[in-house]
Amino acid sequence: KTNICIVGLYQPLIKEIAKSFSDKTEMFFADVDDLIQFDLQDIARATEICGADYVKKIERGKVKNVCSYENTCITLNTYFLNESSNYDVIQSSAVIIYLRLDKKEYAKKLGNNPKEKSLVKIDTEMFEVRDKLLRQKSDITINCDGMDTSSAVNEIMKNLVEYYSKE
Repeated sequence: KTNICIVGLYQPLIKEIAKSFSDKTEMFFADVDDLIQFDLQDIARATEICGADYVKKIERGKVKNVCSYENTCITLNTYFLNESSNYDVIQSSAVIIYLRLDKKEYAKKLGNNPKEKSLVKIDTEMFEVRDKLLRQKSDITINCDGMDTSSAVNEIMKNLVEYYSKE
């Protein structure tokens, strides 16, 4: 596996850590969500005009394309792991690392973002389901409660060394 896929429930934190990790390791960085948004410009409008199947096809194609890269740190919305065709492509080309926050820390981060305040209750109620899914789908789970970006990057590197030494 030549890529690293970093996932988690709080996307701003995941992107920050993944970008820092890719800079430190001199890997390429690709955020699947940003690439899809760039291609479609307005996902809601594309869905309205072309249909959900069209958007899903674009999403699957982008996941497959990004996973064909080498030496790339990939981030994506965890919803992509729910679809088996996406998960199979990601899992075959990348070590999947789940940067986990406990429920309290996750709710705190959501509460700090005014744009997401209305979703805090829904997201925290779904926390256990999403957390369980990510723990099952990931090769490595790292508890990131209270870690700064630098500490999280170092923890990722330490866990990757352990992961590859077992293979």
